[in-house]
Amino acid sequence: MNRRILLRSGLTAGQLALAAKAGLLWPVTVLASEWPADAFQATSYQEAAAMLFRGEPVEEGGHVRLEAKDIAEDGSTVPIRVVTDLSGPLTVTLFSLANPTPAVGRFELSGALDGRLDTRIKMAQSGEVLAVVRAQGRHYGARRRIQVSAGGCG
Repeated sequence: MNRRILLRSGLTAGQLALAAKAGLLWPVTVLASEWPADAFQATSYQEAAAMLFRGEPVEEGGHVRLEAKDIAEDGSTVPIRVVTDLSGPLTVTLFSLANPTPAVGRFELSGALDGRLDTRIKMAQSGEVLAVVRAQGRHYGARRRIQVSAGGCG
């Protein structure tokens, strides 16, 4: 019985050593070191946008489309889709303007993707959702009003 425990422990230690050598055991704080946490704690869109976009304007219309149902049955999981015809590495930032903290998500997309993001967000109440795509040094946005039947952030 002790021999089995010794063998199992040795195999586990060997697997952990291989994972560490391959760089798979990075601390989470290192990977998220550039996360703009203050912007996601801001209580207004203007404050969050100032931190995230550094005062650069957001051009609405044209390159970004925000797709969602007009009525969401449950505000805790509202499915949305962001589609853009822009290419290259993209950053997609999502806001629910009626939430107590409007910034709800930020995604870094590779240039190899087709410019489409499907996700779910939380909405405290009915209101506008804004998707902002950063590409080629500029910000492009699209808005959509979504009616929420049952709250999700409370």
